[in-house]
Amino acid sequence: MVIACDLSNTETPNTSPTATQEGQSANNSNPNQQVVPHLDRWGIYRLDIDTQIIDSLYSSPIEIASLRLNSASDRFVFSQKLSGESSSEEIFTLSTNGNDLHRITDNSFWDLYPVWSPDGSKVAFLSQRSSSLGIYLMKADSSEAVQLYDSSSQEADRLDRRSYRLYKRR
Repeated sequence: MVIACDLSNTETPNTSPTATQEGQSANNSNPNQQVVPHLDRWGIYRLDIDTQIIDSLYSSPIEIASLRLNSASDRFVFSQKLSGESSSEEIFTLSTNGNDLHRITDNSFWDLYPVWSPDGSKVAFLSQRSSSLGIYLMKADSSEAVQLYDSSSQEADRLDRRSYRLYKRR
């Protein structure tokens, strides 16, 4: 089980070797209660179901959004601002073991809501690269980004009920 969450408003866990290595708080009256090693940051965490140990795979002081796991269950995709004040948001991939972080978009636009293709070879996402939002598709290695849909024309489209054709209002 993997989660991404903001734990900045929760109590900081005990950092004793017992708490860090076994994922439990030495000061807690319940020795089986687990503590997430958050360090007041956003993060992606792994919970080992058998041992109940929680590990941090990735952490950042900046919000992590739209976390998705590919169909092979070996890579995540997510979006994140580059800084707290930045208006652009970029897309990253990360292996499920916490290594191999790749930034797959690199621009000054909003690149949001990434999702994997069914075979895990591509990432679709929403981007505002002009005055309107569009849907883009790129290879997971960050190459060959193409626009699939441009929403700018949709504001003026309407249905002519007499002929059942779509046309653009002038």
